[in-house]
Amino acid sequence: MKAHSTQEAWNIANEIFPTDYEKDEESSQRAGYPIYRSTAEGRYYDYICDLNNRLEVNLADGNRSINIWIESSSDESTSEGVEAMHAAKELGKSISPLFDPEIYTEVTLVVDGSKWNPNETEKKVYEGLKRDESWLASDLVASYCDNNGIRWGVIKGLHIQHYEHGKDGENGGHFVVTAYVGKRTDEGKVKA
Repeated sequence: MKAHSTQEAWNIANEIFPTDYEKDEESSQRAGYPIYRSTAEGRYYDYICDLNNRLEVNLADGNRSINIWIESSSDESTSEGVEAMHAAKELGKSISPLFDPEIYTEVTLVVDGSKWNPNETEKKVYEGLKRDESWLASDLVASYCDNNGIRWGVIKGLHIQHYEHGKDGENGGHFVVTAYVGKRTDEGKVKA
């Protein structure tokens, strides 16, 4: 198997390799080159050897060894990219989030302003959004949640996208409103 860059070789290895992996410092030191071993239980003998001009993917099931040859010259920025990729995997194990993780429900609504829509209420909201009255979108999401049993505490990531119908919008259009809703607990706090 061949790759045109170190990064492409690692991308191929990531598609082949069945689990997450991390650098095995002890094995790497003994071998004299980096060895990345599976982190999954019972998969110790699944590993990747970084041999500079190729990656050797070793899989215990079927006793397979797959070589991914790197045909281009060693590009410093690609090498740095691969190092950064491994550093990001390592950092993900110990980094602390700035805020506690929260669970959100994505709500996506469509406001139809086409000339064929008989719903006058919907058309009024469409026209307001068309006038850049974006506050209507959060009111719409809040009302939707209230009327559909979603106990919301916060609305974040509000996104409004307009689509015209017809070449120049002569048939009206529609808005897609997307928001992330944090659920409210019984104590009135946003549920994490």
